[in-house]
Amino acid sequence: LIETLAESLAEGLSELRGRAIDVQRIERTPFRGSSSFATARLRVLADGEWMDVFFKDLNPLHQLVEARGIRQTALDRSRREHHFYPSILSGAALGTPALLGWRWAPAQGLLWLFLEDVGPKRLSRIGEFSLWVDAARWLARLHAVSHSLPDEALDPLPKHGAQRCEDYAAKLGARLHLFPREHHRTLRYALDLHRDLGARLNQVPRGLVHNEYFGKNVVIRPASASERIAVIDWETASIGPAYIDLVSISTGRWTLDQRLAMWRAYFDDAQHLAQAPPSWRVFCEDVHAVAVHHAIRWLSWWSNGDDVHIHRWLVELARVL
Repeated sequence: LIETLAESLAEGLSELRGRAIDVQRIERTPFRGSSSFATARLRVLADGEWMDVFFKDLNPLHQLVEARGIRQTALDRSRREHHFYPSILSGAALGTPALLGWRWAPAQGLLWLFLEDVGPKRLSRIGEFSLWVDAARWLARLHAVSHSLPDEALDPLPKHGAQRCEDYAAKLGARLHLFPREHHRTLRYALDLHRDLGARLNQVPRGLVHNEYFGKNVVIRPASASERIAVIDWETASIGPAYIDLVSISTGRWTLDQRLAMWRAYFDDAQHLAQAPPSWRVFCEDVHAVAVHHAIRWLSWWSNGDDVHIHRWLVELARVL
């Protein structure tokens, strides 16, 4: 296995640097911070110099035990992330981890990505609020870049529109009996509101979205780095309501003022990047409509009985309402 890893990485590094690169040694350490695909940190000796590489095994049959219980073993997510790095992120100047190589050989079960190791510091474990504001601001850059991408780069991504929003609400409505009775009134009110917001949700700008833009998927590089925000795990990316990611990053323990600070950071940078969002008031109303949908979506997803996540999203729904 190590020999195949070395061969695959050498091919990628050689293409990246424009000359033949010899990978002489790889030291592999399992990474414990993943929640779906198997990952590892590699210490690599290439042409006499040591470098840090992050390895991701996209074979769905090798997913972690926890992920196998809630995710399918189809190749959809694997193909999406494999497509994303060379076709969308490479050259986009967004600070995402650099692609160093890959091997895509489904018949052999080898579905690998080799990425720049951007470090261990997840935003979810950092309380410095300014970094969360920076993460919200980064989204404006993502959306500005996505508008200039060719159709062939975006065409393979799933398109999530009005029907997908309705499907989540319908699933939650059908599973209402699975929730504690004391929450039924709030859930029914939220579903009624979601239906009333349907027209507004249809008019929210659409674009490239990460779809799980939570603090755990944002790595913070050292303070000395020129680009501190490094967004990872793109296997759920799609074309959908553009403000989904903004709602995701501002979800959780934040006060209303803190949420608005993140929204404002996105809004101001979007205007600066000539994306011309609507007025601040209309923008906030649009984001709030997406926030209602977002809470319903995740309650629907976890309605199979994961009590910890259900409680978390019931709390979030109460905040949104």
